[in-house]
Amino acid sequence: MRTLFSNVVLIILLLGNVNSLRASEPDTSKYPKQLQVNAGYYNLGSIDEIYSYNLYSGSDFCYGVKYTYGKRPVRQIISIHFSTINRRPHSLILAENLVASDARERILNSFVADAFYTCQFPIELKGADYLRFWFTGTWLTTFNITLNSYGTPELVQSGLAPGAFLETNFKRHNFHCQLSVPIISWTLRNSYSQSMTQNFEKINTFNFIRSNDQLQFPNTLLAVYSNIGYVFSLSSRFNIECEYDFRYIYNSSPRKLESVSGIYSFGLTYKF
Repeated sequence: MRTLFSNVVLIILLLGNVNSLRASEPDTSKYPKQLQVNAGYYNLGSIDEIYSYNLYSGSDFCYGVKYTYGKRPVRQIISIHFSTINRRPHSLILAENLVASDARERILNSFVADAFYTCQFPIELKGADYLRFWFTGTWLTTFNITLNSYGTPELVQSGLAPGAFLETNFKRHNFHCQLSVPIISWTLRNSYSQSMTQNFEKINTFNFIRSNDQLQFPNTLLAVYSNIGYVFSLSSRFNIECEYDFRYIYNSSPRKLESVSGIYSFGLTYKF
């Protein structure tokens, strides 16, 4: 996976060298296209009362891509992150964890991934020339699937999240932050304990989804997605970006699930 990431970075660098040899007039009606590859560290902790009252947490490397484009005034962004994390249990009540070292529930091997499609609409701020404010609408899809429990989902979510994006630019520097809150989501959770995987093994995928999916609103699914980032312009073609993404989810149906995650990432962006 790391070799693949290195190869993608090399391809972007080569594209930059080739494109720098071609001179063309920029299309001012469109935003410059930007392709970013990034890598970082994904931290995840959650309590899923369907499965256990323990907190399961862990961290590992993550990888992603981001593509920015659009025709003025609307800017569009597609971003993807993915990682595989081994999460160990931590008791919230007992002085020490009583889960046996050879127990099946000792470690959750979690595949986590997300895909965001965001449209940003500029809002003029009078008297604040150094600030740019955008109203955002994001269609988000997230996966948290337990690979060592027959692929049962802790949570699959797909929904619509309005929000706000604020940025400031000076010279070669850009600082930005964003906050989004889903107002409607389709979710999928395993309504049985993951220790009862015969339920998941014996039924087909369609019947499992039909039996466990829900349409949820903030009264049963409260989620916050936010990020803060810094961009430094290396040249007219390349940027580097450091970003921190924070996500919080509280789901009360069919039983409580509380999840917190943080992603530290570093990316190289090619503009064309």
